[in-house]
Amino acid sequence: MGYSCTKDAANMLGVIGRMFATDGNPNILTIGKDQYFFERGKVGNVRIEPDGTLTRFPHLRMVEKEEIRNTFADMSARNPQLLSAWACGRI
Repeated sequence: MGYSCTKDAANMLGVIGRMFATDGNPNILTIGKDQYFFERGKVGNVRIEPDGTLTRFPHLRMVEKEEIRNTFADMSARNPQLLSAWACGRI
């Protein structure tokens, strides 16, 4: 069985990767002072709803989640092509 998700969920993951990527690598996330390796299915409880709502993501503080949500909403409205580019290759 393969993995699939909606475009909005993939775009949300693209925003997270863009905001927290370490040295341009969106699989290594620097959150606060710590670095984490993100690989689908191996990071803990991650949940992004089909509409792109970020429900669970380990180690993110509320202020960071709010910033992610605001960036997602802004990019969805202003530049959906760039948002899609951020998500390209993430899944």
